Amino acid sequence: MAVLRGRVKRRGGKLLEAELELDSSCRIVRAVISGDFFAYPPTAVDDIEQGLRGCKSAVCIRGVVHEAAQRSTFLGVTPSDIEELLVSLWRRCAGSKGST
Repeated sequence: MAVLRGRVKRRGGKLLEAELELDSSCRIVRAVISGDFFAYPPTAVDDIEQGLRGCKSAVCIRGVVHEAAQRSTFLGVTPSDIEELLVSLWRRCAGSKGST
């Protein structure tokens, strides 16, 4: 298992952090998304974290974030910000395995 962490500062100084726990095939086992932003409904971040379990491709990650964004509003970060950070973390694992 690998645990990958990342953080980015967004416009306006908002912080976005993510942690992905991945198995040996780069499948997401656990995801944690945090930072100084707001999400409505309050379960939006939980929905993304839950939906990411089992993802093992950038397409899957983008799909989960996109689906949640259709039902949610984010203040301080955009769904694209979240997607970019998650995909970049996942690619660290996938790139080391020779797949993207």
